[in-house]
Amino acid sequence: MIQALRGMKDILPPESSLWGKLQGLASSVFSSFGYQLVITPIVEKTELFVRSVGEGTDVVSKEMYVFTDRGGESICLRPEGTASIMRAYLNDPEAKSRSLKAWYWGPMFRYERPQKGRYRQFHQFGVEAIGSNSPYIDAELIYMLDVFYKKLGINDVRVELNSIGCELCRPSYKDELVKYLKSNEDKLCNDCKNRINTNPLRVLDCKVENCSKIINGAPIIQDFLCAECNSHNDVVLAALNSCGVKYSKNPLLVRGLDYYSRTVFEFISDKLGGRQNALGGGGRYDDLSAQIGGQKIPSVGYAGGVERTVLFMPELDVKAVTVYVAALDQESLNSLAPIIYECKKLCIDKEVLFIDDDFKARDIKKHLSRADKLGARFALIVGTNELNSSSLVIKDLVEKKESKIDVKYNEVEFTAKLIVGRMLEEKNS
Repeated sequence: MIQALRGMKDILPPESSLWGKLQGLASSVFSSFGYQLVITPIVEKTELFVRSVGEGTDVVSKEMYVFTDRGGESICLRPEGTASIMRAYLNDPEAKSRSLKAWYWGPMFRYERPQKGRYRQFHQFGVEAIGSNSPYIDAELIYMLDVFYKKLGINDVRVELNSIGCELCRPSYKDELVKYLKSNEDKLCNDCKNRINTNPLRVLDCKVENCSKIINGAPIIQDFLCAECNSHNDVVLAALNSCGVKYSKNPLLVRGLDYYSRTVFEFISDKLGGRQNALGGGGRYDDLSAQIGGQKIPSVGYAGGVERTVLFMPELDVKAVTVYVAALDQESLNSLAPIIYECKKLCIDKEVLFIDDDFKARDIKKHLSRADKLGARFALIVGTNELNSSSLVIKDLVEKKESKIDVKYNEVEFTAKLIVGRMLEEKNS
Protein backbone atom coordinates (compact mmCIF):
# COMPACT_ATOMS: atom_id res chain seq x y z
CA MET A 1 0.00 0.00 0.00
CA ILE A 2 1.29 3.48 -0.88
CA GLN A 3 2.03 5.53 2.25
CA ALA A 4 2.09 9.29 2.69
CA LEU A 5 5.51 10.90 2.35
CA ARG A 6 7.53 11.34 5.54
CA GLY A 7 6.60 14.60 7.21
CA MET A 8 3.26 14.86 5.37
CA LYS A 9 0.15 14.32 7.48
CA ASP A 10 -3.43 13.53 6.52
CA ILE A 11 -6.06 15.43 8.52
CA LEU A 12 -9.20 13.35 9.06
CA PRO A 13 -12.23 13.62 11.37
CA PRO A 14 -12.51 14.26 14.25
CA GLU A 15 -9.27 16.30 14.19
CA SER A 16 -10.38 18.10 11.03
CA SER A 17 -13.31 19.54 12.98
CA LEU A 18 -10.82 21.39 15.19
CA TRP A 19 -9.12 22.73 12.06
CA GLY A 20 -12.49 23.96 10.83
CA LYS A 21 -13.17 25.69 14.14
CA LEU A 22 -9.73 27.34 14.07
CA GLN A 23 -10.15 28.61 10.52
CA GLY A 24 -13.68 29.85 11.16
CA LEU A 25 -12.67 31.71 14.32
CA ALA A 26 -9.63 33.19 12.56
CA SER A 27 -11.91 34.61 9.88
CA SER A 28 -14.33 35.98 12.47
CA VAL A 29 -11.79 37.56 14.85
CA PHE A 30 -9.39 38.93 12.24
CA SER A 31 -12.20 40.35 10.10
CA SER A 32 -13.62 42.17 13.12
CA PHE A 33 -10.26 43.95 13.46
CA GLY A 34 -10.26 44.94 9.80
CA TYR A 35 -8.08 42.18 8.32
CA GLN A 36 -9.23 40.81 4.94
CA LEU A 37 -8.48 37.40 3.46
CA VAL A 38 -5.62 37.26 0.91
CA ILE A 39 -4.77 34.08 -1.01
CA THR A 40 -1.35 33.63 -2.66
CA PRO A 41 0.16 30.75 -4.71
CA ILE A 42 2.08 28.02 -2.92
CA VAL A 43 4.78 28.17 -5.64
CA GLU A 44 7.01 31.26 -5.82
CA LYS A 45 10.32 32.30 -7.37
CA THR A 46 13.19 31.11 -5.18
CA GLU A 47 14.65 34.60 -5.29
CA LEU A 48 11.74 35.96 -3.26
CA PHE A 49 12.79 34.03 -0.14
CA VAL A 50 16.53 34.32 -0.69
CA ARG A 51 16.17 38.09 -0.66
CA SER A 52 13.56 38.32 2.12
CA VAL A 53 14.09 35.47 4.56
CA GLY A 54 17.85 35.60 4.05
CA GLU A 55 20.42 33.41 2.33
CA GLY A 56 22.16 32.73 5.64
CA THR A 57 19.04 31.39 7.39
CA ASP A 58 18.37 27.69 7.88
CA VAL A 59 15.09 28.09 5.97
CA VAL A 60 16.85 29.10 2.76
CA SER A 61 20.15 27.25 3.12
CA LYS A 62 18.79 23.91 4.35
CA GLU A 63 15.00 23.59 4.30
CA MET A 64 13.40 24.95 1.14
CA TYR A 65 11.93 22.69 -1.55
CA VAL A 66 13.62 24.17 -4.64
CA PHE A 67 13.06 23.07 -8.27
CA THR A 68 13.95 24.17 -11.76
CA ASP A 69 10.84 24.39 -13.93
CA ARG A 70 10.66 23.55 -17.63
CA GLY A 71 11.50 27.13 -18.51
CA GLY A 72 14.75 26.91 -16.54
CA GLU A 73 13.58 29.18 -13.72
CA SER A 74 14.33 28.37 -10.08
CA ILE A 75 11.07 28.04 -8.15
CA CYS A 76 10.17 26.76 -4.70
CA LEU A 77 7.31 25.72 -2.48
CA ARG A 78 6.73 28.63 -0.14
CA PRO A 79 8.34 28.11 3.29
CA GLU A 80 6.41 30.98 4.93
CA GLY A 81 3.65 33.42 4.10
CA THR A 82 4.80 36.96 4.88
CA ALA A 83 7.08 37.43 1.87
CA SER A 84 4.34 36.16 -0.44
CA ILE A 85 1.81 38.60 1.00
CA MET A 86 4.26 41.48 0.57
CA ARG A 87 5.03 40.42 -3.01
CA ALA A 88 1.30 40.30 -3.79
CA TYR A 89 0.87 43.77 -2.26
CA LEU A 90 3.75 45.22 -4.31
CA ASN A 91 2.39 43.60 -7.49
CA ASP A 92 -0.95 45.37 -6.99
CA PRO A 93 -1.00 48.58 -9.11
CA GLU A 94 -2.97 50.34 -6.37
CA ALA A 95 -0.64 49.27 -3.54
CA LYS A 96 1.10 52.63 -3.21
CA SER A 97 -2.18 54.43 -2.62
CA ARG A 98 -3.47 52.36 0.30
CA SER A 99 -2.45 50.31 3.31
CA LEU A 100 -3.50 46.69 3.69
CA LYS A 101 -4.57 44.56 6.63
CA ALA A 102 -4.48 40.94 5.44
CA TRP A 103 -4.98 37.52 6.96
CA TYR A 104 -4.16 34.22 5.29
CA TRP A 105 -4.31 30.48 5.81
CA GLY A 106 -2.57 27.68 3.95
CA PRO A 107 0.16 25.06 3.59
CA MET A 108 3.88 25.86 3.84
CA PHE A 109 6.82 23.55 3.12
CA ARG A 110 10.18 23.02 4.83
CA TYR A 111 12.42 19.99 4.58
CA GLU A 112 13.35 19.37 8.20
CA ARG A 113 13.16 16.56 10.72
CA PRO A 114 9.50 15.82 11.48
CA GLN A 115 8.44 15.96 15.13
CA LYS A 116 5.29 16.50 17.17
CA GLY A 117 3.47 19.54 15.83
CA ARG A 118 6.06 20.09 13.06
CA TYR A 119 5.84 18.57 9.59
CA ARG A 120 7.44 19.07 6.17
CA GLN A 121 4.08 20.21 4.87
CA PHE A 122 2.67 22.32 7.66
CA HIS A 123 -0.05 24.92 7.81
CA GLN A 124 -0.03 28.48 9.03
CA PHE A 125 -2.55 31.21 9.66
CA GLY A 126 -1.13 34.70 9.56
CA VAL A 127 -1.98 38.39 9.82
CA GLU A 128 -0.10 41.24 8.17
CA ALA A 129 -0.61 45.01 8.60
CA ILE A 130 1.16 46.71 5.70
CA GLY A 131 1.66 50.45 5.47
CA SER A 132 1.79 51.75 9.04
CA ASN A 133 4.73 52.46 11.33
CA SER A 134 2.53 53.14 14.37
CA PRO A 135 3.48 51.23 17.54
CA TYR A 136 -0.24 51.06 18.29
CA ILE A 137 -0.63 48.68 15.33
CA ASP A 138 1.99 46.41 16.90
CA ALA A 139 0.07 46.44 20.19
CA GLU A 140 -3.31 45.93 18.50
CA LEU A 141 -1.96 42.90 16.63
CA ILE A 142 -0.70 41.31 19.85
CA TYR A 143 -3.97 42.13 21.63
CA MET A 144 -6.02 40.64 18.76
CA LEU A 145 -4.00 37.41 18.86
CA ASP A 146 -4.37 37.19 22.64
CA VAL A 147 -8.14 37.43 22.15
CA PHE A 148 -8.00 34.83 19.38
CA TYR A 149 -6.16 32.21 21.45
CA LYS A 150 -8.46 32.71 24.42
CA LYS A 151 -11.55 32.30 22.21
CA LEU A 152 -10.04 29.02 21.00
CA GLY A 153 -10.00 27.92 24.63
CA ILE A 154 -6.19 28.07 24.92
CA ASN A 155 -5.68 30.05 28.10
CA ASP A 156 -2.17 29.01 29.10
CA VAL A 157 -0.27 30.82 26.32
CA ARG A 158 1.90 33.80 27.17
CA VAL A 159 3.53 36.52 25.11
CA GLU A 160 7.27 37.08 25.02
CA LEU A 161 8.53 40.17 23.24
CA ASN A 162 11.61 42.20 22.50
CA SER A 163 12.86 45.06 20.35
CA ILE A 164 15.75 44.26 18.00
CA GLY A 165 16.27 47.86 16.87
CA CYS A 166 16.47 49.24 13.36
CA GLU A 167 19.01 49.68 10.57
CA LEU A 168 20.50 52.66 12.42
CA CYS A 169 21.14 51.16 15.85
CA ARG A 170 21.41 47.42 15.14
CA PRO A 171 24.84 47.54 13.37
CA SER A 172 26.64 48.72 16.52
CA TYR A 173 24.98 45.93 18.48
CA LYS A 174 25.99 43.38 15.86
CA ASP A 175 29.60 44.53 16.14
CA GLU A 176 29.63 43.97 19.90
CA LEU A 177 27.80 40.66 19.55
CA VAL A 178 30.31 39.38 16.97
CA LYS A 179 33.23 40.31 19.25
CA TYR A 180 31.63 38.40 22.11
CA LEU A 181 30.78 35.35 20.00
CA LYS A 182 34.27 35.16 18.49
CA SER A 183 35.76 35.20 21.97
CA ASN A 184 33.65 32.09 22.72
CA GLU A 185 33.72 30.54 19.27
CA ASP A 186 35.31 27.27 20.38
CA LYS A 187 32.29 26.56 22.63
CA LEU A 188 29.64 27.07 19.92
CA CYS A 189 28.07 24.45 17.63
CA ASN A 190 29.21 24.33 14.01
CA ASP A 191 26.07 26.09 12.76
CA CYS A 192 26.60 28.99 15.15
CA LYS A 193 30.27 29.25 14.20
CA ASN A 194 29.15 29.80 10.62
CA ARG A 195 26.45 32.27 11.69
CA ILE A 196 28.96 34.58 13.38
CA ASN A 197 29.96 35.96 9.99
CA THR A 198 26.72 35.47 8.06
CA ASN A 199 23.91 36.19 10.53
CA PRO A 200 25.14 36.72 14.12
CA LEU A 201 21.68 37.50 15.55
CA ARG A 202 20.61 33.99 14.59
CA VAL A 203 23.05 32.62 17.16
CA LEU A 204 20.72 34.00 19.86
CA ASP A 205 17.97 31.75 18.48
CA CYS A 206 20.02 28.53 18.75
CA LYS A 207 18.44 25.72 20.79
CA VAL A 208 21.66 23.72 21.37
CA GLU A 209 22.34 23.48 25.12
CA ASN A 210 26.04 24.43 24.99
CA CYS A 211 25.26 27.46 22.86
CA SER A 212 22.52 28.52 25.29
CA LYS A 213 25.09 28.91 28.05
CA ILE A 214 27.15 31.26 25.89
CA ILE A 215 24.07 33.14 24.68
CA ASN A 216 22.97 33.92 28.24
CA GLY A 217 26.12 35.99 28.73
CA ALA A 218 25.88 37.88 25.42
CA PRO A 219 25.37 41.66 25.28
CA ILE A 220 21.71 42.63 25.02
CA ILE A 221 20.32 44.83 22.31
CA GLN A 222 18.35 47.08 24.67
CA ASP A 223 21.63 48.75 25.61
CA PHE A 224 22.10 49.81 21.96
CA LEU A 225 18.61 50.97 20.89
CA CYS A 226 18.34 54.45 19.43
CA ALA A 227 15.91 57.00 20.89
CA GLU A 228 13.26 56.32 18.23
CA CYS A 229 13.35 52.54 18.76
CA ASN A 230 13.17 53.02 22.52
CA SER A 231 10.18 55.31 22.14
CA HIS A 232 8.43 52.85 19.80
CA ASN A 233 8.97 50.01 22.25
CA ASP A 234 7.74 52.06 25.22
CA VAL A 235 4.45 52.85 23.44
CA VAL A 236 3.89 49.17 22.56
CA LEU A 237 4.44 48.10 26.18
CA ALA A 238 2.26 50.87 27.57
CA ALA A 239 -0.60 49.99 25.21
CA LEU A 240 -0.40 46.30 26.17
CA ASN A 241 -0.39 47.24 29.86
CA SER A 242 -3.47 49.41 29.34
CA CYS A 243 -5.49 46.63 27.72
CA GLY A 244 -4.41 43.92 30.17
CA VAL A 245 -2.28 41.69 27.94
CA LYS A 246 0.14 39.69 30.05
CA TYR A 247 3.63 39.56 28.59
CA SER A 248 7.25 39.10 29.56
CA LYS A 249 10.34 40.74 28.08
CA ASN A 250 12.86 38.40 26.50
CA PRO A 251 16.08 40.27 25.60
CA LEU A 252 17.34 37.26 23.61
CA LEU A 253 14.28 36.93 21.35
CA VAL A 254 15.25 37.78 17.76
CA ARG A 255 13.07 35.52 15.54
CA GLY A 256 14.72 33.45 12.85
CA LEU A 257 14.22 35.50 9.68
CA ASP A 258 16.29 38.38 8.36
CA TYR A 259 13.51 40.87 7.66
CA TYR A 260 12.47 41.71 11.25
CA SER A 261 13.12 45.05 12.97
CA ARG A 262 12.00 46.68 16.22
CA THR A 263 9.11 44.73 17.77
CA VAL A 264 9.40 40.94 17.75
CA PHE A 265 7.19 38.59 19.75
CA GLU A 266 6.10 34.99 20.21
CA PHE A 267 3.11 33.26 21.77
CA ILE A 268 4.55 30.56 24.02
CA SER A 269 3.14 27.42 25.65
CA ASP A 270 5.32 25.54 28.11
CA LYS A 271 3.24 22.41 27.46
CA LEU A 272 5.18 21.96 24.21
CA GLY A 273 8.32 21.26 26.23
CA GLY A 274 11.93 22.16 25.54
CA ARG A 275 12.92 25.35 23.75
CA GLN A 276 10.73 24.65 20.72
CA ASN A 277 7.73 25.98 22.62
CA ALA A 278 6.27 28.69 20.36
CA LEU A 279 2.78 28.42 18.88
CA GLY A 280 3.77 31.20 16.51
CA GLY A 281 5.67 34.44 16.24
CA GLY A 282 6.01 37.68 14.40
CA GLY A 283 7.07 41.27 14.54
CA ARG A 284 7.74 44.42 12.60
CA TYR A 285 9.43 44.15 9.19
CA ASP A 286 9.83 47.70 7.89
CA ASP A 287 12.65 46.75 5.49
CA LEU A 288 11.11 43.68 3.83
CA SER A 289 9.48 45.49 0.92
CA ALA A 290 12.78 47.14 -0.04
CA GLN A 291 14.61 43.81 0.18
CA ILE A 292 12.37 42.34 -2.53
CA GLY A 293 12.55 45.33 -4.84
CA GLY A 294 9.87 47.76 -3.70
CA GLN A 295 9.92 51.02 -1.81
CA LYS A 296 10.31 50.93 1.97
CA ILE A 297 6.90 50.22 3.52
CA PRO A 298 6.52 49.88 7.32
CA SER A 299 4.70 46.67 8.26
CA VAL A 300 4.09 44.23 11.09
CA GLY A 301 2.72 40.68 11.13
CA TYR A 302 2.41 37.27 12.76
CA ALA A 303 2.27 33.60 11.69
CA GLY A 304 0.89 30.80 13.84
CA GLY A 305 1.26 27.06 13.34
CA VAL A 306 -2.06 25.31 12.79
CA GLU A 307 -0.78 21.85 13.77
CA ARG A 308 0.71 23.14 17.01
CA THR A 309 -2.35 25.22 17.86
CA VAL A 310 -4.72 22.29 17.35
CA LEU A 311 -2.69 20.26 19.87
CA PHE A 312 -3.83 22.63 22.62
CA MET A 313 -7.42 23.25 21.59
CA PRO A 314 -10.02 21.64 23.86
CA GLU A 315 -12.20 18.93 22.35
CA LEU A 316 -15.27 20.28 20.62
CA ASP A 317 -18.42 20.44 22.72
CA VAL A 318 -20.81 18.94 20.21
CA LYS A 319 -24.23 20.42 20.91
CA ALA A 320 -25.85 19.26 17.71
CA VAL A 321 -28.53 16.60 17.77
CA THR A 322 -27.13 13.65 15.80
CA VAL A 323 -29.63 11.85 13.60
CA TYR A 324 -29.23 8.48 11.87
CA VAL A 325 -31.35 7.58 8.82
CA ALA A 326 -32.63 3.99 8.72
CA ALA A 327 -34.34 2.86 5.52
CA LEU A 328 -35.41 -0.80 5.82
CA ASP A 329 -35.81 -1.60 2.12
CA GLN A 330 -35.04 -0.14 -1.30
CA GLU A 331 -38.51 1.30 -1.87
CA SER A 332 -38.32 3.16 1.46
CA LEU A 333 -34.84 4.45 0.57
CA ASN A 334 -36.10 5.73 -2.80
CA SER A 335 -38.81 7.77 -1.06
CA LEU A 336 -36.71 8.91 1.89
CA ALA A 337 -33.46 10.01 0.17
CA PRO A 338 -34.76 13.25 -1.45
CA ILE A 339 -36.37 14.22 1.85
CA ILE A 340 -33.10 13.74 3.72
CA TYR A 341 -31.30 15.90 1.13
CA GLU A 342 -33.82 18.66 1.86
CA CYS A 343 -33.47 18.13 5.62
CA LYS A 344 -29.73 18.67 5.40
CA LYS A 345 -30.25 21.90 3.49
CA LEU A 346 -32.67 23.11 6.13
CA CYS A 347 -30.16 22.23 8.90
CA ILE A 348 -27.44 24.55 7.65
CA ASP A 349 -26.47 26.67 10.70
CA LYS A 350 -28.87 24.67 12.89
CA GLU A 351 -27.89 22.26 15.62
CA VAL A 352 -29.14 19.12 13.89
CA LEU A 353 -26.56 16.84 12.28
CA PHE A 354 -27.40 13.89 10.02
CA ILE A 355 -24.73 11.17 10.20
CA ASP A 356 -23.84 7.99 8.24
CA ASP A 357 -24.42 8.85 4.60
CA ASP A 358 -23.94 5.52 2.86
CA PHE A 359 -27.69 5.40 2.00
CA LYS A 360 -28.10 1.61 2.15
CA ALA A 361 -31.20 -0.37 2.97
CA ARG A 362 -30.67 -2.73 5.94
CA ASP A 363 -32.76 -4.60 8.45
CA ILE A 364 -33.57 -2.74 11.63
CA LYS A 365 -31.07 -4.58 13.87
CA LYS A 366 -28.11 -3.68 11.64
CA HIS A 367 -29.26 -0.08 11.36
CA LEU A 368 -29.64 0.37 15.12
CA SER A 369 -26.27 -1.27 15.74
CA ARG A 370 -24.59 1.19 13.36
CA ALA A 371 -26.48 4.12 14.86
CA ASP A 372 -25.30 3.15 18.33
CA LYS A 373 -21.64 2.87 17.22
CA LEU A 374 -21.84 6.32 15.64
CA GLY A 375 -23.27 7.83 18.81
CA ALA A 376 -26.53 8.97 17.21
CA ARG A 377 -29.20 10.46 19.48
CA PHE A 378 -32.13 9.74 17.16
CA ALA A 379 -32.90 7.30 14.35
CA LEU A 380 -35.43 8.04 11.63
CA ILE A 381 -36.95 4.70 10.66
CA VAL A 382 -38.92 4.07 7.45
CA GLY A 383 -40.03 0.70 6.07
CA THR A 384 -42.92 -0.69 4.05
CA ASN A 385 -45.39 -0.22 6.93
CA GLU A 386 -44.41 3.45 7.32
CA LEU A 387 -44.67 4.11 3.59
CA ASN A 388 -48.13 2.55 3.41
CA SER A 389 -49.37 4.52 6.41
CA SER A 390 -47.65 7.82 5.42
CA SER A 391 -45.73 7.87 8.67
CA LEU A 392 -42.17 7.96 10.00
CA VAL A 393 -40.78 6.60 13.27
CA ILE A 394 -38.45 8.73 15.41
CA LYS A 395 -36.56 6.55 17.90
CA ASP A 396 -34.74 8.19 20.82
CA LEU A 397 -31.68 5.96 21.22
CA VAL A 398 -30.75 7.47 24.58
CA GLU A 399 -34.14 7.47 26.28
CA LYS A 400 -35.10 4.19 24.57
CA LYS A 401 -38.47 5.45 23.38
CA GLU A 402 -40.06 6.13 20.01
CA SER A 403 -42.86 8.13 18.45
CA LYS A 404 -44.58 8.15 15.07
CA ILE A 405 -45.36 11.26 13.01
CA ASP A 406 -47.60 11.65 9.95
CA VAL A 407 -45.76 12.74 6.78
CA LYS A 408 -46.37 13.18 3.04
CA TYR A 409 -43.66 11.38 1.07
CA ASN A 410 -44.73 12.98 -2.20
CA GLU A 411 -44.20 16.48 -0.72
CA VAL A 412 -40.46 16.67 -0.11
CA GLU A 413 -40.17 20.20 1.26
CA PHE A 414 -43.19 19.90 3.55
CA THR A 415 -42.00 16.59 5.00
CA ALA A 416 -38.43 17.82 5.48
CA LYS A 417 -39.63 20.87 7.42
CA LEU A 418 -41.79 18.61 9.58
CA ILE A 419 -38.88 16.28 10.38
CA VAL A 420 -36.41 19.05 11.17
CA GLY A 421 -38.97 20.84 13.31
CA ARG A 422 -39.55 17.70 15.33
CA MET A 423 -35.81 17.18 15.78
CA LEU A 424 -35.44 20.72 17.15
CA GLU A 425 -38.39 20.13 19.48
CA GLU A 426 -36.83 16.89 20.73
CA LYS A 427 -33.50 18.67 21.26
CA ASN A 428 -35.07 21.34 23.45
CA SER A 429 -37.42 19.04 25.35
